[in-house]
Amino acid sequence: AAAIPPAHWMSAKRATTPTRDGRDMSDIAGFFFPDQLHLAASLTLIVTSFFTSALTAAVGLGGGVALIAIMATVMPASALVPVHGVVQLGSNAGRALVQLKHVDWLIALWFAVGAAIGAAVGGAIAVELPPAVLKAGIGLFVLWVVWGKAPHFGKAPKRVMAAAGFASTFLSMF
Repeated sequence: AAAIPPAHWMSAKRATTPTRDGRDMSDIAGFFFPDQLHLAASLTLIVTSFFTSALTAAVGLGGGVALIAIMATVMPASALVPVHGVVQLGSNAGRALVQLKHVDWLIALWFAVGAAIGAAVGGAIAVELPPAVLKAGIGLFVLWVVWGKAPHFGKAPKRVMAAAGFASTFLSMF
């Protein structure tokens, strides 16, 4: 195998050293260290993601909100919500796999239906908003999560989770 040039992933133009399976190392490095983000910011976000996931695993909540607040300091507003969404999807999917036997599939289905509609409607609106409005929306979301009162569904019918999925996903687009 060819040697990887030192610090090739830090340069503006990536080297093209193939891996054993034929993929270009610059593609792999570019996934973790995109050109649009300074190397220090990328490393900070990777380390922060680990610790905020650990926070959620230990306490049960809070990691996602902490991560989006930190991400907002180093990323453009237009990239913040989609990147955070992908990170949270991976984190939550991992937790769901660990707890798979405890999933109520009917609730998950209703929530997913509402979430899909909320993502479509919220996404269509969010892409048209100026960055200042997006940042204000994210700030208000963080404040509500920290100090707002969480909804309680108690004995509500499971189909009510469609409304919860719609509302949470729609609002998370901003």
